Order: sequence, then structure tokens, then C-alpha cells
Amino acid sequence: SRYKGITYDGTHFLSGATSPLHIVCVALLGRFTKLEEASLATGIIFFALSSFIVYLWIRALYNSRRTALLAGMMMATSGWLVFDALSGLETTAFIFFSLLTFYLYDRRQGKPLYAVPLALSILTRPEGWFVGVSIWTWQIIRCCRERDARHVKRLAAAVGICFALIAPYLLLSLRQTGTLLPGTAYAKAVFFGETTMPFINKAGFFKNRFLPFYGSFIYPAALLVLPLMLFARRVIALPYLWFFFMLFYGAYLFLYPGAIHNYWNRYQHTFIPLVIMAVASGAVIASGMVRKKAARITLMALITVSLIYNQGASFLAAEKTYTNEIISTRNLKIDLALWLKRNTLENSLIALHDIGAVGYFSGRNMLDLVGLVNPEITRYYLDAQSKRAIPLSERRIIDYLKEKRPDYLVMFAEWDRLLNLLQPANEKYFQLLHTTLPLYPTTMRYRVFKCNWD
Repeated sequence: SRYKGITYDGTHFLSGATSPLHIVCVALLGRFTKLEEASLATGIIFFALSSFIVYLWIRALYNSRRTALLAGMMMATSGWLVFDALSGLETTAFIFFSLLTFYLYDRRQGKPLYAVPLALSILTRPEGWFVGVSIWTWQIIRCCRERDARHVKRLAAAVGICFALIAPYLLLSLRQTGTLLPGTAYAKAVFFGETTMPFINKAGFFKNRFLPFYGSFIYPAALLVLPLMLFARRVIALPYLWFFFMLFYGAYLFLYPGAIHNYWNRYQHTFIPLVIMAVASGAVIASGMVRKKAARITLMALITVSLIYNQGASFLAAEKTYTNEIISTRNLKIDLALWLKRNTLENSLIALHDIGAVGYFSGRNMLDLVGLVNPEITRYYLDAQSKRAIPLSERRIIDYLKEKRPDYLVMFAEWDRLLNLLQPANEKYFQLLHTTLPLYPTTMRYRVFKCNWD
């Protein structure tokens, strides 16, 4: 009530809210249930609902409870989807709303009811727009091909409902931040200098993050199971899913190729349920295509072993990663926050590039150096006239710190290529006080510097 809106630092309204609906869901659940782990509970609820949608969709597509149960079980035991559910982030909520949107569009024959979860998916992540555009593109194609006025009416109704539901948020965002969409994703792209990267570099960057995801990340022995997708024609023949795939990856390729690797590829996890739907359906269909009993039993056994191995190995990999992430957060970020709480004054201003857990647990004032919740810093990364990212070597973040005069600076030394703060000419401003343990799974350590601007 103090700030009358979503804010991280109490100053910049809405600027850090990439997922306003998820924030509201967690806040409401925590407020009315008094549940301390409301973010985890929210993730688990959306994960269970997503598994149920996959079950319903496959059963509707194939009229087979066995196939639907297999798909639902693979969803429920998908290690990386469990990881998402327990992460406290919005990934699982977006997966649910996008799945529900596609499901309602498919099963309701284009009737505009799907516009409701579509609007909710947009309010959960900006990629929700890709879901909408993919469906609307297919509806336009159908309108042109079939010349049926019903398609035009349904499309117009769906677009109208969607925009009516999200318009209040868009207008509020425009009024408070000057932009219709959350600026956090673009702020990251500018900070890391990827918006002006040569396309050949973007393509290489993208390839090294895209191919491993499907080649070994989802399933360690992907070649044993992904070919089964070819038999799931009723899934892989849905054109709007391919439109979504192309829009999603095309946008990341051109704007922010490094992001698809962020936090264990979590943005790409949106496609795991679709892969599961195709693999589960293909497994049942392929095993039923062999007529000879002995050969069919052998094939079913091979498919079963392949699925169990890949599901199990993927689950164990996700479980290990989750455990190490929890340990790293507790022994590194929370310990760093508590160190700051013990060793700095209550009104200290701390400049850093990773504001989340450190800001929450330290109770200190944070100066965001990336631009996620601090739009002021963006002018030091983005040229005001050309609107192009300033080359890394020409960034003058030190001028911003001289203006704001933070008491402490917390950063990875490895990130100085992005910040240009720890250069020899700036040594007089910073005194090293503390170094943390390495951040999992890297060797990077946070360094705490006392600032001297006199």
C-alpha cells in the first residue's frame, strides 16, 4: 500500500515486473494462506495443472487413456519441470497458461475462449505474445484458405477479449514507465551487448545454446527417444505450435541469443511439455505398428527402457542441480547478504549487478547496475541518439557511481568487461573487503569493495 504498485526498490514503479501475474498469484496465496513458501506452492500448483492439461489434450487427440496416462506420467516425472516448479520463478505458470491456450484453441475449434488464458500468459511472460501471434497467424491462413466468415469473427472476438483483459496493465505500465512492455528483458540484452552483436556471432552463440538443449539437456540419450516424435503426427502436425517455435527462437536469435541458456535453459523449458506429448504419443503408436507379437514385445521393451533411462537420468540431473543451487544460494548469496547486514550501516547504499537475494536478505538499499529495476543506468549502456548499445570498452559506469556515490560495490571481477569499473585508473575508489565462495556452477566469486569518492 505504501507504493501503490509493484516495485522492487520503492522508487521505480513496475520496472522490474516481467511477470506481474505471477507476482500477484504468489502475493495473494501468501497473504490469505499465511504460507511462507507461497512461491513454491504456486509453482507446484501450476505444474500439476500443466500435467493435467497434457493428459487431457493427448486423450482428446488420440482417444486413448493409455497414451494420455503415459504423457501425464512423463510430465509428472520430468526433472526439469519439477525443477521449475520448485524454483519459485514464473516458468511453470507460463507453461500452464500457454498449454491451456493451445488446448482450448485446438479443442474448441478456434472459439475465442482461448483468449482468456492467452491474456494470462502475456501477463506472466512477454513470450505470451508469441503464443497469440502463432494462433492468430494460423487463423488468418485458414480465413484466406477456406474463406469462411466464422474464422474472421472468431479471430476478431479473440483479439478483442485478449486486449480488453490486458489493456489495464498495458496502460498502467505505459503511464508509469513509458513503455507498454516490461523492459527487463531488453535491459539484459543491452547490458550484455547482444543487441549490436554481428549476426554471425549471434548465430554461433545461439547454436551453442539451442542444440545442446534438444541434444542432451532434456534427455541425456535423446537419439533413443526423440525419433519417436515422428510417429506422433497429430501433435507435430499442429501448425501453430511450429509458428510458436519459430517466433520464440527467431526473437531470441536476433535480440538476445544468450538468454535461452539462462538459469538452466528455463525459457526453453516451455517446449518440454510439447516434446513429451510427441514422444509419449509416438511411443504408443510406434509400438502398435509392429504386427508380429515377438517383435512388438521387443520393440515395446526397448522403448520402455529408453524412456525410463532418459526420464530417470534427466530427473537425477535436475535434482543434483537443484540441490547445488539451494546450497549455493544459502552458502553464497544469503551469506553475502548477511555479511553486508552485519558489516554495513543500515542506510548504506550498495551498488551491485545481482540484486535479488542479496537485496532481500541484507535489508540494505540497492543500486541496480544492470537496469532491471533501475532505468537510470540504461543511458550508460544505450546511446541516447542512435539507440544502439555502447561498445563494452567505452562504457563509463564509473561516472554513474560518482554521481550516486554508493558506499559499497559488489560484483564479479569477471564481469568488469561489462562494467569497466576495476580499471587501473579507478583503483583509488575501491578497497576490497570481502570475497565469497564460488557461485555454482562457475568459479566466479562476489567481491565486496568499500567505495571512497572523496
